Amino acid sequence: MSLRRKRINFDSSFSSFRNHLHSLFSFSGLDKVSGINILVYDMCTANPKPFTEQLFTGIADYLEEYTSDIRQSILEHDDIVTAYARAFEKYFLAADCASKICDYLNRLLLKSKESNVAPADKRQIVGEGRYRRQTIQALAMLIWRDRVVHHIRNSDLNRLLYQVFEFIRRDRDGEDIRSDVVSAVVGSLVQLNSLTDQPLQLYIEEFERPYLIHTKRYYQREAARVVADASISEYMTQATHRLAQEVARNHRYCHLTSHMPVIKEFEAQYITAYQGRIHFDFESLVDNEHYEDCAMAYNLLARIEDGVKPLLKLYEEYITRLGKSMVSRLGSSVSKVGAVNLWAGLTCLSSRFSGRQIS
Repeated sequence: MSLRRKRINFDSSFSSFRNHLHSLFSFSGLDKVSGINILVYDMCTANPKPFTEQLFTGIADYLEEYTSDIRQSILEHDDIVTAYARAFEKYFLAADCASKICDYLNRLLLKSKESNVAPADKRQIVGEGRYRRQTIQALAMLIWRDRVVHHIRNSDLNRLLYQVFEFIRRDRDGEDIRSDVVSAVVGSLVQLNSLTDQPLQLYIEEFERPYLIHTKRYYQREAARVVADASISEYMTQATHRLAQEVARNHRYCHLTSHMPVIKEFEAQYITAYQGRIHFDFESLVDNEHYEDCAMAYNLLARIEDGVKPLLKLYEEYITRLGKSMVSRLGSSVSKVGAVNLWAGLTCLSSRFSGRQIS
């Protein structure tokens, strides 16, 4: 490879480069894309004037056209989620490869961006002003975001995210779904903004905020139905089971930053909303020595602020009543034998509950 600057015909060179680029993104003829980094170098160092901006703009034009075609292909499927996940996986790999091929172009663009010290210049744009200076990978993510995700949201009834939330609803209903493709779609929202100043903005706006609303509505309806039809023991069993499921679902679909807000929303609908019912029935659970249910009540209410205070008070009162009952059965005069029996009874009571934890 010669590093000398050459006179080249940009239209002819870029036409060849574009064909190689299409082979890369369409995963066809990949054996022919080797060496195109030389084309990139030659265009970026052309004599007498480099074609750096024209190359960047030409790549942007290609990606706009390609992603528009891919979007139409995705929307032709009934299962948009799976079609999108498969298309984005290939696109992301191709974009990463294309950016590496264009490493010399990337360095020129970033160097030019960083060489300006004025705040306005640091946000400089390329060519006709559609895009700021950035790597080809960052450009590819930006164009997919605008041409696919935002376009489907604004012009196609947000069918992609609608199906994502529908898949998750079916998952909560106990149906078998392709959780891997749901995870891939949600993950793409993080990847698409990963090279920006606000890497989670797209994920939060498109997924997290509506997901919290869907979570609230789903468990609001279910908790109201279960508490109306089931015993408190059955209700707490369902709440405990659903909580474990939601924690696992968080790990499948959500970014780490969403885990706490989603669980808090679940707790609000399944625990906070009906803590009064659990408090009310707790005394009878203790009186009837349903200690497993007592433990469930404690574990659930310990997740919300001041949830266990009434339980501890009831528990203490229950043990106090048992002790007083033992004393009262001895009458006003306590014989030596009676005293021994009282001591044995209180010792048994102490050992019975001091080792028992409802937590």
